[in-house]
Amino acid sequence: MNNGETRRKEFNAPDARFTLATIAFGGWDLKGPGLTVANAHLAVDGDKGKYPGFKGNVKTVEARGFWRDKSVSPSGAGYHYNTMPRPTWKSATRWAGPWRSCSKARDPTRPLQPRRAAIERRTMQTRLVAAGLILGMMSAACAATPAINKNRLPDEVRAEEVRNMRWGMFICWSFSTFSGREWTPTRDKDASCFKATGCDTDQWCRTAKDAGMGYILFLAKHHDGFCLWDTKTTDKKVTNSPIGIDVLAQLRKSCDRYGIKLALYFSEGDWNWPGAVDGKRQGGNNPEVKKAQLRELLTGYGPIEFWWMDHAVGTGGLPHQETVAWMHRFQPNTFVGFNHGEPAGRLCLRERGRPGRLGDKDASEYNKGAEASFKGYRVAEFTYPILPPHKGGAQWFYSLPRHDNLCHPASKVYKDYQGAMEHGNIFSINIGPNYAGRIRDIDVRTLEEVGKMIRAGSARRPPERPSEK
Repeated sequence: MNNGETRRKEFNAPDARFTLATIAFGGWDLKGPGLTVANAHLAVDGDKGKYPGFKGNVKTVEARGFWRDKSVSPSGAGYHYNTMPRPTWKSATRWAGPWRSCSKARDPTRPLQPRRAAIERRTMQTRLVAAGLILGMMSAACAATPAINKNRLPDEVRAEEVRNMRWGMFICWSFSTFSGREWTPTRDKDASCFKATGCDTDQWCRTAKDAGMGYILFLAKHHDGFCLWDTKTTDKKVTNSPIGIDVLAQLRKSCDRYGIKLALYFSEGDWNWPGAVDGKRQGGNNPEVKKAQLRELLTGYGPIEFWWMDHAVGTGGLPHQETVAWMHRFQPNTFVGFNHGEPAGRLCLRERGRPGRLGDKDASEYNKGAEASFKGYRVAEFTYPILPPHKGGAQWFYSLPRHDNLCHPASKVYKDYQGAMEHGNIFSINIGPNYAGRIRDIDVRTLEEVGKMIRAGSARRPPERPSEK
C-alpha cells in the first residue's frame, strides 16, 4: 500500500487525516465480490456516501475483483492483497481497535479449500475493507519523522533540495506575543509570562499546505531566552508555562503529518546570559549553553532543513564559523544562515529583503556587504511580516487585537513568490499566532488565496544557479 501522502494526492484529498486503501485488480468487469467491495468503499466516501463526516477525508477509487482462482490470480495463490497478505492482515488486526472482531477470522494466508471459498468470499470482503481503512489511517496519522542523514551531500545537490521547498511560513510566538512589544525584557520574567491558552500546530501546517508551502520556519528561542522546546538548559521554557507542552515536538508531529519540512530560527545572544543588558542590543555570552541548546535541537527533533540565526544581540560567545562547524557535527546537511555579522554558512538571509539573484546586495536590507562578497552562499532566503506597517504593538509577532484586520494583500505576497521562483530564492512569510496559538483568520484567508494563485498560475520557473551571477 502506498503511503498516506501518495493516497492523498491520488484521491484529491490533500488535508486527509486518513485515506482508504484500495483492493483492486485491473482488466476484469466490476461484478460479484469486486462490486461488493466497491459498494463498501462508496459507503464511507465522504462526498457520496452515508457518512458525510468523512467529507474531504476519505476518497475511493474503483475496486475490481480481488478473489480469483489460482489460474488468474497474479500471486498464483488464489488471493491477493497488495502482494503482502500476511503482514497486511496481521497489522490490521493488531491495530483494529473497534474492528478488533476482524481478528477472529481465519488467517487469509492459509490456502483455501474449494468448498469453503464461497463462504470465505462473503466474509473476507468486509474484513479487507476494514483492513484498508485501518492501515490507511495508520499511514497518515502515524507519519514517522524522517531520519537524519549523517552523510554530507554535495553542496549543489543539497542547495537544489532547499530551493525546491520554494516558500514557507515563519512562525514567531514567544513572550512578545503577549507583551505587545517587539523586544520583551526578560530578567524579571519566568515561563508563566507565556500565557498561551492553546496551541494548534495542525492549523499552522494545514494552512501552510493549502498555500502550497514546503516548510515552516519556527522561532525556537528569541532574545528573551524563552525556549519553545523542553530544554534541559533553563527553567525559562514552554513546558513550565501554563500550556505545559513541548511546542516544537508537537509541531514536528504536525509537520510530518502534513508533509511539511521544518526549519528553525534561533537567537544567538540571550539577555539571561552574563554580560547582557536586558532588552537592549547587548546580549550575553554563554558559548557552552549555546552549544548545548543547538545540540538538543539538532538531535531531538528530526532533520532541520535550515537555520535562521539572529545576530541582533550578538553571537552568544561562539563565533559564526565555529557555530556552523558545531551544528554540522550533528546534521551535516542543514543549511545555516546569519542575518548579519561575520559571514558564514551556505544560506544568505535577507531580513526584510526581496527577491533577487544570489549576490544582489540591493535585495538585502541588513546583510549587503556579506551578500556582495561572501563566496560560501548557495541559496538566498528573504522574509518580511505579513503585517503591514502600523503603530503600536509588535511586527514579527502577533500584534494587538486592534490590528486583527491588517494584512498584506494576497497579490503582493504572490508577486514576491513569483520573484522568488524566478531567482531560485526561498521566501518565508512571517506569521504570528495569537494568544490561543492559532493563525489569524485574515492570514489564513490571505494564504489560501495565494495558494490558489500559485496553483492557477504555475509561477515556478527553472531556478537560477549561483554560477549564473
